[in-house]
Amino acid sequence: MSRNVAEQRVRAAQIRLTVAQAKLDADLSPWRVWMRDHRVATTLLGGFAGGAVFAVVPLRWLAGVAAFVGRAGFGIARAALAPAVAGAAVRGLRRGEPARDAAHADM
Repeated sequence: MSRNVAEQRVRAAQIRLTVAQAKLDADLSPWRVWMRDHRVATTLLGGFAGGAVFAVVPLRWLAGVAAFVGRAGFGIARAALAPAVAGAAVRGLRRGEPARDAAHADM
């Protein structure tokens, strides 16, 4: 793929993204206005809804959901940090010295 074709595809994707964002903003603006005008009602409604969930749903199910969310968050964090850790290790190996923490690389 040539550079011009790639740049055209990127520009087209950026335009589609901008159009989608504008459409989403237009669709959500009435909700945003309502929530801004009724902040206390929104807060109370959210609190009542959360309380109803805790009162109705068995704690075992809530624990399962919390465990799933925790495992997913850990997996995402591990996947996001893996390239940085691998890069630091490779950089240290190429220099012939042990890899150090990136925060202490200048010391």
